[in-house]
Amino acid sequence: MSKRECGPCTLCCKLLAVQELQKPVGKYCKHAKFGCGCQIYADRPPTCQSFECLWVADDEAIPVKFHPSVYKFFFYMTKNQDGVILYCDYNFELKPELKQYLRHINKHLGVIFVKGSQRTYNPPGTL
Repeated sequence: MSKRECGPCTLCCKLLAVQELQKPVGKYCKHAKFGCGCQIYADRPPTCQSFECLWVADDEAIPVKFHPSVYKFFFYMTKNQDGVILYCDYNFELKPELKQYLRHINKHLGVIFVKGSQRTYNPPGTL
């Protein structure tokens, strides 16, 4: 397993709440710069430091084509690693190739869709 680079992607800077910065869900962080990434990456708060997008973290698990900035979502593993969470932007669409991939994941893991304040849990084998 190797890591990819975030590159210019700043989707996590929008979709996650960051209490240390009083940044709510769905609003871009003031430190996110489009096309460049986080401007305080080396000194980012603990909430940001502990977050790890699965697209970046595991290039074997998530196909390269599902880049967060293209598909408008990112994967995150649940704390007990029994499921994946998809944090979805407001303009997210569940495209056929992604749905097929999620069905494969959902054979063994739960899948949680998070869009704004809405959460939808799909137990294993239900997608």
